[in-house]
Amino acid sequence: MSIAVRRLTHPISENVLALAVSDEQLPFVGVVSDIIQSSLGYPKESQWVIYLGGTPAGFFLLDEAYQVTLGTTLENATGLRAFLSIRGFRVEVSLRCV
Repeated sequence: MSIAVRRLTHPISENVLALAVSDEQLPFVGVVSDIIQSSLGYPKESQWVIYLGGTPAGFFLLDEAYQVTLGTTLENATGLRAFLSIRGFRVEVSLRCV
């Protein structure tokens, strides 16, 4: 099965808006459609979708203004925010600081 990460395009697919985490994780991640709508007003936040075999299986934001958003992080840090993958799929993230 192929894995692809693509920047969110408009119009936004219903399959992407339907992505959701378990009820237990909701307080930590939030509702994808709400996250997308709120992030559209911030040019330093980009929305990304993880596809498995052409089906949306995950979502995350890259926040290039993370220092401003968080207030207590390294200068010029990029934040990986609102990361989720749907049940049944395991996605591992590896980040390298440069």
